[in-house]
Amino acid sequence: MNLKTVRSLAKEAEIGTSGIKLRIIRDPNLKGTGYTGFAHPNGKVIDLYPDAFSSPESLIRTLAHERTHSYQFKIFGPAKSSKMSEFYEQGAYGIEDTFINYWRAKK
Repeated sequence: MNLKTVRSLAKEAEIGTSGIKLRIIRDPNLKGTGYTGFAHPNGKVIDLYPDAFSSPESLIRTLAHERTHSYQFKIFGPAKSSKMSEFYEQGAYGIEDTFINYWRAKK
């Protein structure tokens, strides 16, 4: 995977990446961990880990999830409590299917 392909797939699923730096982290130690990505608390950087690239669906889910966190961080700031972190996660997981379903419908 390369960034051009990642941005193309994000565009297909209409996951806005404008103003977001996407980084592919190719650390082999992360493969098989189940971790797919990380949105930095500044809301401007998303790291994509090897497991995000197991399928197009996995990558779209990861992009949608981490992009949601970027929005959350920009609007509300980083989570200030475990309860707030839990709400952030619920929102990010909750949006994944919306992007997947949209992407599938366009195919």
